[in-house]
Amino acid sequence: MKMTPRKIHLKSFLLGLGLTAGVGFAATQVSSLVPHVFSAGTPIKASEINANFAAVAQGVQDAKANGLPTQSGKAGAYLKTDGTNASWTAAPGTTVQVRANKVGGAGEVLPGSTPNSVPALISFPNQLTGPAAGTGNTWDGSTFTVGASGAGLYYVQAHFLTVDNATPSNTVGVNLMIELNGASYGSSSNMYGAYPNVNNQNMPSGLKGRGMINYMLYLNAGDSLKIKGLSANSTVTTQLAATTASNLLIARLN
Repeated sequence: MKMTPRKIHLKSFLLGLGLTAGVGFAATQVSSLVPHVFSAGTPIKASEINANFAAVAQGVQDAKANGLPTQSGKAGAYLKTDGTNASWTAAPGTTVQVRANKVGGAGEVLPGSTPNSVPALISFPNQLTGPAAGTGNTWDGSTFTVGASGAGLYYVQAHFLTVDNATPSNTVGVNLMIELNGASYGSSSNMYGAYPNVNNQNMPSGLKGRGMINYMLYLNAGDSLKIKGLSANSTVTTQLAATTASNLLIARLN
């Protein structure tokens, strides 16, 4: 009779342990988490209960040691682990990293195009969409830098439009390039747009001086890119950039 209260107490204890370690798991799954699984009528030893609690406590410590984020969730992100630590990172699939234009910015004039030319840096200071959370990617108005978790395949599109020359037929086109990691003009590391060999004289007013570049490229963490450009003429500079139309899009594809 004296042992009955103790048996009831131990069973209650065991129930609490089962709820702690086994909610949502089948019996076979629970057995992989704790060293002892009990069934009805099985004698219960304090040492076995203590061993189960020790296993649960160790699991909690392991979770803390693996650097699990404290947030219960983060919009537009998923939990990523490198095998040791876990962090929230941008969801897979296409995400717009930068969408910007030149509204309110400078109107560059691009120099003539020769083998020794120094392309002009083109800025897009009016940012409409910023880098996705969880990548570490940054954009400062003219330089896009890939963050620690931002490596992947990217699509880059830049469109540069100039105002027409006072004599529309003298309007000069634009030759754009994507400069990677500060590589100089002429480097095979950079991406170059198609050189416009013909004038755009038959285009409507305001569209005669223009250039566009589109590329898909793989970027590693720490890589950076800029948009630069030259006139599509070796001796004539372009007209002033049209600050209401030139735009940039950078999207991560995976």
